[in-house]
Amino acid sequence: MVTVEPASAEEAPAETPTRSKAVGREFLETLVLTAVVFLGIHVVAQNYTVDGHSMDPTLANGQTMWVLKLVYWFHPAHTGDIVVIKYPKDPTQDFIKRVIGVPGDKVAVHDGHVIVNGVALIEPYIMDMPDYTVPTFTIPDGNYWVLGDNRNNSNDSHIFGLVPAAYIIGQAWLTYWPPTLWGLVPQASFPNLPAPAETPSPAEQGVFVPARS
Repeated sequence: MVTVEPASAEEAPAETPTRSKAVGREFLETLVLTAVVFLGIHVVAQNYTVDGHSMDPTLANGQTMWVLKLVYWFHPAHTGDIVVIKYPKDPTQDFIKRVIGVPGDKVAVHDGHVIVNGVALIEPYIMDMPDYTVPTFTIPDGNYWVLGDNRNNSNDSHIFGLVPAAYIIGQAWLTYWPPTLWGLVPQASFPNLPAPAETPSPAEQGVFVPARS
């Protein structure tokens, strides 16, 4: 008769408390690292999905992109930049618009044209020419003026007024959804635009008057 002896403690060692602690520590470290990476990414960038048609034809309803928050840490927003902002009337909402006027700029809208510092902007990206009028005013320090590319179907600065610099979240950068629209978000530049006044006086700043049709 063959006798089978039970395995000794040395042959089948039980998991030690030290090993259990090591596994737990590694799991916790992984969670912490994941959280740090996640938070780090969202410090410099965030995703945003276009809701509505105010940026037609440049950006479509439902189009999703990455927005660079880091870029405006190093320089201010420029005329022509597409930016995500906090809605001044309700900062819990985010809007996407194009920067039209920067601090010191003299801005007006009339006869279907946006006028900045006396020059009519050439804007091939807009849906239609604006059918409203905005009297000339000067943008005060620390504020911006933004419009949607679908000028006559956009809740933007011609309605709600100026946008404080602190309300600019970042610059639209890379669109990735839907895949057929993958690519860099098209910005605009106006290198020949006259420079804004460096320090407009309170008298020069005037008062913004909402647009009238």
